[in-house]
Amino acid sequence: EPDRVGHALFDEDLIHTTGFEHIELLVKIREDSEAAFAESRRGIIRENGPVTIAFEVIFPSIELLICGSGPDVGPLVDIAAQLDWNLTVIDHRPVEYAHPERFPRARVIECPDPKSLSDTVSITRATAAVVMSHNYGRDLDYVRTLLGTEVGYIGILGPRARTERMLADIASAGETITRGDRIYSPVGLDTGGDGPERIALSIIAEVAAVISGTSAGHLRDSRGSLHPAPAREVAEKS
Repeated sequence: EPDRVGHALFDEDLIHTTGFEHIELLVKIREDSEAAFAESRRGIIRENGPVTIAFEVIFPSIELLICGSGPDVGPLVDIAAQLDWNLTVIDHRPVEYAHPERFPRARVIECPDPKSLSDTVSITRATAAVVMSHNYGRDLDYVRTLLGTEVGYIGILGPRARTERMLADIASAGETITRGDRIYSPVGLDTGGDGPERIALSIIAEVAAVISGTSAGHLRDSRGSLHPAPAREVAEKS
């Protein structure tokens, strides 16, 4: 029917539909979804006979895990909250003394022993963790625990030498943990300036770039269009 609208949501192996009655068309859309993912949020539009199909890729909110609850955590939470990120603040102290009112849009979770971090909160490849408790021993255990998980990003506040010392201490303990490219130390992009707010901005920018898989370069150096028009393709008739 002309002007009829249907929706299909592809969630891994599941398909949720509204207004779709043609299984063959859903199969074709599933085949074309890889191209839609490649286009990211810009999407593509394809025409299959009289049917026009518009794709939109929906990404989950970034999961930011902050290990520490000092004064410099506030600006980090404030900026990330404005981006609607899913925020968790870890404190080694009892929550009633952690002043969770400072982080109204974050979960504040008590974790007295950093070695039990992965048992306290869910950590996946989509998680970005920032270690910033300002206590060497505690941060060492946070890093040690995070390296034993699938976490996709580990940002460590402080100078590079401090992080190298942590990794040396872990190695000297006889632990063999795959480091990969997950560690970012010193944490953040070089945005210039100093202070909690500027540091928070540089960390948020780096996390966003890493999670989205972009280079965080200057847009002026981009060779392509900033917002390219959706590609229109006509499906071949079988």
